[in-house]
Amino acid sequence: RAGEWIRTLRVLIGLLELGAAIKFVANADLVLGWGLFTRPAVLASWAVLALICAIYLVRISIRKSDRSGMRPASFLPAAAASIVAAWLAMGIAGRPLRAIDAFLPPASNGRGVSRTTAQGESWILNDYDGALGAARANGKLVFIDFTGYTCTNCRWMEANIFSRPDVGAELGKFVLSRLYTDGDGALYERQQAFQEQTFGTVALPLYAIVDGKGNVRATFSGLTRNAAEFIDFLRKGDAPRVASVR
Repeated sequence: RAGEWIRTLRVLIGLLELGAAIKFVANADLVLGWGLFTRPAVLASWAVLALICAIYLVRISIRKSDRSGMRPASFLPAAAASIVAAWLAMGIAGRPLRAIDAFLPPASNGRGVSRTTAQGESWILNDYDGALGAARANGKLVFIDFTGYTCTNCRWMEANIFSRPDVGAELGKFVLSRLYTDGDGALYERQQAFQEQTFGTVALPLYAIVDGKGNVRATFSGLTRNAAEFIDFLRKGDAPRVASVR
C-alpha cells in the first residue's frame, strides 16, 4: 500500500535523476569544451548527492525508531549511502574507480581530454598528419584511437584495458594518435568522414594500426574485456599484410 515508503522512494529516485542529469550535462561540456564539468566536479556532485541521500535515510530511520523502537538494521541503507559517498570522494583526487570510470569525464589535461597513457606515453590529439610525420621520423607505426567525447565504451577501454601495464608496454611501441569524431565543428566532421571512408564504419571505439604512409596494418572494433585479445591485435599490427580482428 502507498505510504511513507513511496515518498522515500520518490526522493531517492529524484536524487538519482539529478545524478543522471549531471552526467549528461558533463557530456555536453566535453563536446562544447566548457571545461566546467570535469571528472572531479562530477564526482564531487555525486558524492554530495549520496551524502544527502544518507542524511535523509538517517532521518527516516530515526523517525521509525521513535515510533517502534530502535532497530539497527534500519540504518543499513543510510550506512550504504555513506560508504558510496566516501568512495566517490576518494576518486576526486584521481584514484581510479573502475566500476564507474566509463561514465565519467576522463582524467584530463584540458578540455576533458586524456593526453597521456597510464605509463606516460603521449597522445597526438586530432592531428593525423602529425602522427604520420612522427611515425616516419621515428621509424614506428601509428596506433589510431577513433574515439568520442561522449563514448562510454571508449572510456571503459581507457580505464580498464589501456591502463594495464602489459597493454601499455605494447602501446609504447607505437606513435599514439587519438582522433575524436563527435565534437562540434569541421575538424570532427573530417575525422568521422576519414574513418568511414577508410574503415567503412563510424562506430566507436575503433582502433587501427597504420604505417607512416597511412597503409592499414590491422583494425580492432568495439569493446573487449579480454586484454590478451587486444594485445594480440597490437602485435599483429607488425605483420606485413592487413590483418582484421573482429
